[in-house]
Amino acid sequence: MPAPAVNTAAWIKPFRNILELERNNRFDNRAVTGGLDRFLEHWAADLAAFIANTPDAPPLPRPAYAQLSLAEREQWAEPWLTLLTAGLTTAAPRATANRGTPPPAAPQTRQSRRPAAVSGPPPGLTVDAPATSLKRVDDKLADRLNRLAVATVRDLLYHFPRYH
Repeated sequence: MPAPAVNTAAWIKPFRNILELERNNRFDNRAVTGGLDRFLEHWAADLAAFIANTPDAPPLPRPAYAQLSLAEREQWAEPWLTLLTAGLTTAAPRATANRGTPPPAAPQTRQSRRPAAVSGPPPGLTVDAPATSLKRVDDKLADRLNRLAVATVRDLLYHFPRYH
């Protein structure tokens, strides 16, 4: 009976990206939270099936990746990168004749989440100005600040919480 098909799409791209990050960071084992060994443990069954079905697949690191020297990590990772990069380019879906299905949508770019530009303080506002001269400090908030002995902007800046 043939071996069951392995869904490699779930781990190949992340594994290749992790190895590329490792290469860029000089194999410092910080590309993935918990280290590369944790990633390998998570996908151990799929990796074992892949290695069994792929004759040129390198073995998993022995001892653990974290225990290898930087040079040994590089020697182990480079064949994997070569294999995964070649596998991703050859395993790309082939173009088929248009059968009435629309082409896939282009990936949307993320808009930056930068805060809006902050304008400077209002003219004439100094640290010795009353706290009520700040925006959004209404009468209710001013009463609460007075109970805390905060009268000026300086008092507000140097008012630290006693507990968190």
